[in-house]
Amino acid sequence: NHRYPSDLADLVPTYLSAVPVDWMSGEPFHYQVTEDGWFRLWSVGVNGRDDGGILEATLPDGSLTVDQLDWPWPSPAVTNEPRLF
Repeated sequence: NHRYPSDLADLVPTYLSAVPVDWMSGEPFHYQVTEDGWFRLWSVGVNGRDDGGILEATLPDGSLTVDQLDWPWPSPAVTNEPRLF
């Protein structure tokens, strides 16, 4: 249809038998279409909380943390790594 669906449920049953469940939360994966026409799909991270699809955060000491936040797909490269997409 030349656009991403507004909701993952729009893919059922044509492309998916059901909306995939995030094994970290037991709830459906989080998904949103972005303003630039792309999409964001994410699982909650080990903190069990929806952080809005954010992978990394800057701590007060200026360092980055990625282990407690969400796991977006496709997963962006960590800031100090080269980006592949």
